[in-house]
Amino acid sequence: MLEAIPAILGLLLAAVLYVRLAWWAGKRWGNRSLLGLWLGATVVAAAIAASLRGVASPDELVLASPSNAWMEAAGLAALVALPAFGLAALSVRKRRKRDPEGPKPKDWALGVGAALAGALVPAVLLALLVTIFWA
Repeated sequence: MLEAIPAILGLLLAAVLYVRLAWWAGKRWGNRSLLGLWLGATVVAAAIAASLRGVASPDELVLASPSNAWMEAAGLAALVALPAFGLAALSVRKRRKRDPEGPKPKDWALGVGAALAGALVPAVLLALLVTIFWA
């Protein structure tokens, strides 16, 4: 259980950074820029997860062989990051329509909360599928 703490803190840091970037990009280039930021942040998250993944033993992998552990890490990171950053982008877009001047602390909290909720759903579903089919 304690092994998940760095991943949770990393997700929280990524959510805060993403919400900050989304507010900045939305102010500078408009709400249409949030789509590119959403997809770009997902690719960056997958690349970071792939580069940080070390050598794996066969029993810790779900889908890939040990030599392709980086591919599994990138895929799972993209699976979690896509809805997380997507919900955060929708939250920022909605809040920018209400108050285009800038984010208030409540706007920040709701954007980060949307990102965390978006990451929670695929993580729980993946954990259930792994438990059911591979345990």
